[in-house]
Amino acid sequence: MLRSGHALIFSAAVTQGIGIIYWIAAARIYPATVVGRNSAAISITMFLAGVAELNLMSTLVRFLPTSGRRTKSFILTVYGASAVLAGLTGLVFFLLIPRVEPQLEFLRSSPLLAAWFVVSIITGAIFVLQDSALTGVRAATFVPVENTAFSLVKLGLMIPVVRFLPAAGIYVSWTAAFALSVIPTNVYLFGRAVPRHLRRQPADGELPPLRQIRAYVVPDSLAGLFMLASTALLPLLIIDRLGPAAAGHYALAWIIGYSLYLVSLNMGSSLVVETAADQSVLREHCLRSITHQAKLLVPVVAVVIAAAPYILLVFGRGYAAADATALRLLALAAFPALITNTAISVTRSQRRMRMVVGIQVAICALVWGLSDLLMGPLGITGLGAAWLAAQTVTAAALIIWHRLWLPARKPAADPARGQQPDTNPATTGEAGE
Repeated sequence: MLRSGHALIFSAAVTQGIGIIYWIAAARIYPATVVGRNSAAISITMFLAGVAELNLMSTLVRFLPTSGRRTKSFILTVYGASAVLAGLTGLVFFLLIPRVEPQLEFLRSSPLLAAWFVVSIITGAIFVLQDSALTGVRAATFVPVENTAFSLVKLGLMIPVVRFLPAAGIYVSWTAAFALSVIPTNVYLFGRAVPRHLRRQPADGELPPLRQIRAYVVPDSLAGLFMLASTALLPLLIIDRLGPAAAGHYALAWIIGYSLYLVSLNMGSSLVVETAADQSVLREHCLRSITHQAKLLVPVVAVVIAAAPYILLVFGRGYAAADATALRLLALAAFPALITNTAISVTRSQRRMRMVVGIQVAICALVWGLSDLLMGPLGITGLGAAWLAAQTVTAAALIIWHRLWLPARKPAADPARGQQPDTNPATTGEAGE
């Protein structure tokens, strides 16, 4: 669990690190308004790609470890469904841009850019899914290689395209890296990772019946939509209420703050993979995961809080002066997010999907409600405060009512019988769907 989790966390750290360099270059090359519009366009692309993939990335993580001979067909089915839905979703949103968000009108400035917008949503959906497919077949150690290449490609593309696309160079360089990453990654996935996974797993491994997968996918897709609404969709509210410059400022603080949330998200994915077939170890793995994440986060969050103005100074003096408090609040929110994201992973492993949805709905409602209330008087600092409050309130509720999600402690062994009762929900029929 820790090995896969570390690989995913390292991948996220490298990606976010190069991403920060990317946004430093963008902030130095482009005006803040262009940065804001392009960051909003990237966010909406990731939102639509997330809608199209129906949060099937967690389905791949949950069911691939035990999918047996159907591993390859399962991945291809998920890819195909997401690609079709991504194309349709992208086309519909493109036609609605003038009514939904006029600040994104630059995406309609040429037929080629318009077509690229739709293609980017398709490749973006596959890009998100392929990391989960690699994790599900226990090839998470390849994810850092893939994401490092993606980050370097988008950084290398941005500077040349500024001359040809002064209004859309950030967006094009970012999304072009999707397409250049998808092909080699899936050659590795299907050529090496899947065959190796099949050699290591029992030949009789099978997917559960379709109705059980559907019972997992439908609520999990709903939970994923609420997560996307609180992350990828929020910049549209900012650009509408505060303008493109504020959206640009928030994007740069967010990329640093969100990198800290990725610790618990990625360790959670590894937790699901390693407990999917054996629920008896879930409590032990969960508590070990929380302890380990806390050790990783405490020093990093402390550094970000202490050095926030200096970290933001690399983007420009205007960013350092305006965004330090927002960044500090976003960094602090990583601590309660450790609890909320781990609880989501635990209940996903248990297939208790109502709990997954409930946690995501609570976070989304609090983030949007508090952001709408606070961004007027506080600007993007209000958004940082909203994130910290939403995560803290939800985490506090999960700690108080921990029995709702944390598996019970195993009963002590019976001295007379010399054995322990079987408390594995998978064998006692208590696992919810």
